[in-house]
Amino acid sequence: MTDKRPADAASEKLIVYSRSFAAVDGTAVVMIKEDGDRKLFAAGEGALLEALEGEPESGGKLCPLTHANRVVLNRFFPFTAPKPAGTRHPSFGLGDRLGCAIPGYIRAIRRKAVFPILAQQSVGELIQTGRSFRDVVDEAAFAVFQEGYRDGYGADADRLRSEADMQMSVEQGATLLTFDTGDWLHYPVLSSDEEQLEAAYSRLSAETRKHYENRYLNQSFTVGGTRLSYNRTCLVRTVLLYERAVAEIIRLYDKYIRLSSRPVELEIALDGGLVPTSAEEHFLLANELYAKGMELFGVAPGLTGVFGKGVDFEGDPVLLEKELELHAAVADHFGYKLCLHKAGNKFTVLPLLAEKTRGRFHIKTSGSGWLSAVKLAAEGEPFLYRLMHEYALEQVDEVSVYDPVSVRPDEIRPLNETPDVRLPDYLNDGPVRQMFYILYGRLLQAAGADGQPLIRRDLVRLLTEREEDYAGMVAADIESHVKALGL
Repeated sequence: MTDKRPADAASEKLIVYSRSFAAVDGTAVVMIKEDGDRKLFAAGEGALLEALEGEPESGGKLCPLTHANRVVLNRFFPFTAPKPAGTRHPSFGLGDRLGCAIPGYIRAIRRKAVFPILAQQSVGELIQTGRSFRDVVDEAAFAVFQEGYRDGYGADADRLRSEADMQMSVEQGATLLTFDTGDWLHYPVLSSDEEQLEAAYSRLSAETRKHYENRYLNQSFTVGGTRLSYNRTCLVRTVLLYERAVAEIIRLYDKYIRLSSRPVELEIALDGGLVPTSAEEHFLLANELYAKGMELFGVAPGLTGVFGKGVDFEGDPVLLEKELELHAAVADHFGYKLCLHKAGNKFTVLPLLAEKTRGRFHIKTSGSGWLSAVKLAAEGEPFLYRLMHEYALEQVDEVSVYDPVSVRPDEIRPLNETPDVRLPDYLNDGPVRQMFYILYGRLLQAAGADGQPLIRRDLVRLLTEREEDYAGMVAADIESHVKALGL
């Protein structure tokens, strides 16, 4: 909710975010926006007023939204600091590539039975948006304060592969680390015959082979009413595929989570592989980790079918349902969440996930706020949208080589045949949604001949000027997902 001060209503230069008002130990603080720039206004007396950096203004202090002031807010108003989500309740990861979508996210999940991860970005997203993870946490904290949201939120450093990124993420405030196992899986196993598998297996140390054979060979484990068994071929293939991943996860958990000075949770992403994750592979991985005293927030297994970006699932729903049931049983056996990435617009999958996990799940979407921003441009600034659309079409063939999506430019309705009033319809078209989804980095980095931003500056200006419209669009999109989950 925003309120204009009566004296300034005509100029519309000053907005007060009434939900943000908070006070402690003699100091009152409120978020304001003046000439498009958000700041904190603090008045009164006490330690909080002294700690905030800013300039004297009208009997108080006007404070910029700096990292230092975010840290001060975290200290005096703990609800603005991220915290672990836990494994007992549903959670929703909500990536924000522009730093403007979080108010809409909050309005969608407020008073819902779901814990939001409001600061969520992968290393790749940070590179493409030109931000640091600290920036992402800062933006989330200030948005939480602006909206007066006091029910808690988390911070997920997503798709981590390097130790440097893991250390950076912990130092900059992550409460959840998502390890991407893609570099640790031995993919040649997938195309090896039995003789090749045995040859590769023989090259493992005798100690390693003995460990896995004693624990799994010709043994069965009952998980949720299903028996998982490991004959020699199954065990050899699974050990070859996952042995390095198990060792790396254990090592990095001990270094960056077990020894952390504050609680940090861990999610394991297995969904970057070339084939679906079997229940036997999932169980062996988790069983090895828990044998070392580890605790997981969740695991995202690879699933059958196509999980396109910003579009619904394509594949065999019966097979997917069976996979979800088995993976949910494994997750429940150990007490962590089953995680689903690329959950945006997966409306045929979300009800199944909620049912099979009985509410113990975590989903992620990173493009909802971005696609809503593109749609707002289509509705409010046709020239800007046309510029984005044309630029994206020029880039899509090159980018889709690295980020495969089902986009054929010749199947997209020609822009020059589309009147302004119909531009928003493009965002209902799957190929266009996927095109914008994978090209956000190119669009945000685009510069004109003078080196100035070609798109980003005007898009952020539009979102700032029409923040209530944008928040409403973002909230409506997330509410549709929350509804599909039955929350």
